[in-house]
Amino acid sequence: MPTNRTDNYALSQWERSDRILMEDFNADNAKIDAALRGLEERVSLLYRAVPNLAFYLGQLAITDLSRHRKNMPQRSMLYEDFSIPEFSTLSGSAQIKDGVLQVVGAGQTGRMQSLNISIGYKERAQAKLWLHRHEDSPRVTPLLNESEMKYTGSFHGSSASGGGNGWIDEFTLDCQSITSAQVTLPMDCGKREFVKIHDYALFFF
Repeated sequence: MPTNRTDNYALSQWERSDRILMEDFNADNAKIDAALRGLEERVSLLYRAVPNLAFYLGQLAITDLSRHRKNMPQRSMLYEDFSIPEFSTLSGSAQIKDGVLQVVGAGQTGRMQSLNISIGYKERAQAKLWLHRHEDSPRVTPLLNESEMKYTGSFHGSSASGGGNGWIDEFTLDCQSITSAQVTLPMDCGKREFVKIHDYALFFF
């Protein structure tokens, strides 16, 4: 039985005169295992909470900046509401009308490519993009620096640019040594009447 124990988890602190018992080692290992499990749960919760917090704070910031007609510093977040068409390169049947990126007509396709913007990163990062589309529009899978982003889910909500209710789709991509960002949106109406995108917000974590 150890004479002394640590302050936080009461782990064994051995003296030369202490009798060594297997039960003491097993008890220490059980305490360490439980502590690590608790840490993993808290990290997992934080991993989920931080992107959600960034999204909602970002929406508030975007709404305020849009209302005052100011641009957001392009460092760890990029936002596009298509209010300045010159910032986008369009091809195919893609057009920007009244601040909405769209392709109209069943079977029609188009493509939007943003400016290539420096973001000041030089290390590994995870990109997370939220795209707001019209509720009757098919989903669009964005490309970040020509790499297809992974779709992770959708929820119903309104855009910060005032596009009304619709679907907000979430996408992620793990990036290596990224120093700039260019977003491409390939649009395909398929059998639908249109593709309409109101805005997107891209964060780097």
